[in-house]
Formats: sequence, structure tokens, C-alpha cells
Amino acid sequence: MFSPDGETLATAGEDRTVRLWDVSDPQRPSPIGNSVAEHQAAVNTVSFSPDGRTFATSSGDNTAQLWDLDEQYAIDRICATTRGVLPRAQWEQTIPQTPYSPPCT
Repeated sequence: MFSPDGETLATAGEDRTVRLWDVSDPQRPSPIGNSVAEHQAAVNTVSFSPDGRTFATSSGDNTAQLWDLDEQYAIDRICATTRGVLPRAQWEQTIPQTPYSPPCT
């Protein structure tokens, strides 16, 4: 499923993950962050909101989830999960498109 602006592609499947891709250059798609894997069965559907800032997933486990693509939300979630300063290597793996800045201090 493509985002409304056509620059992000979300792929999903049997492995229970959703992967986001920057496809602003169709000849060179690149992954955005890590895959999302919080369902217990294959992801059946991915759908972006009209503004492209959130997307929904549904799964064979009979659940649906909403995901916020807002950068600050992602940083806040990372800080809550790590309970401290996020090391540079983990930051670059999780949100590589954002310059490193220890957000959890």
C-alpha cells in the first residue's frame, strides 16, 4: 500500500511484519527504520490515513492496530521502551533518517 503522497510504501505478509520503504526514487527504494512486528499472525491489510501520518494494520489474529508515523511520537515511544538514553547505534537502526540526538535525558 502506498502512502497518499506516493513516497512511502508499506509491505506486509506472512511473517507478521510490516516494512516501510522510501520510494521517492522508484529506482532506489530504501527501508525506513525497522519492521513492525506486533501481530501474532500474518498481516492481511495495511492502509494509510488520508494525511499519511498514520497507518492501520489488520491480521489473521483478529486484531487491528494503528501506527503513528509522526517522528516525535516514535521518539517518545522509543524513550518509554528503553527507559533511558538511546545509544547511537540503536538510534540509527530505528530512525536512521533523523540526526542522532539523545532524546531521553
